[in-house]
Amino acid sequence: SKNKKEALDDESYLFRGKVMDAEEPPEPLTVRWHDLGVPKKEKKLKRFAASIISILVVMGAFLLVRHVFLTYGAGVSALFIAILNILTPLVCRGITAIEIHSDEGGKQASHSIKVLGLRCVNSAVIIHLVTPFTWSLTNGEHLIKAV
Repeated sequence: SKNKKEALDDESYLFRGKVMDAEEPPEPLTVRWHDLGVPKKEKKLKRFAASIISILVVMGAFLLVRHVFLTYGAGVSALFIAILNILTPLVCRGITAIEIHSDEGGKQASHSIKVLGLRCVNSAVIIHLVTPFTWSLTNGEHLIKAV
């Protein structure tokens, strides 16, 4: 239970016999007033849609890098990964615009998490998935050396 009266030093801090769950509000200038009062169902639906779009972006990036790797080789695919990492903040800004956030801090946190996640996937996971395992163990022209 959240109402832990024994955590208080003095019972005069209780409000009508209960411990209040309070937190510091965001600054008034950072409140996104048009997003307040939106039903939870709509918020969850839009966040779900943003998550699906994020997953589709990752899958599209993987398929693009894989196609470039198989068609043009490791050097060009490394260039495409770098280009994807440059474009990631712009794409994430568009995805984050779909979501509903009550303040700018939450919106920026969501954007930063998306950018970090997509860049990690672009830079590490996609390279690992595209590169044949035997190539990562051999000398010569391969994706890991090219990056």
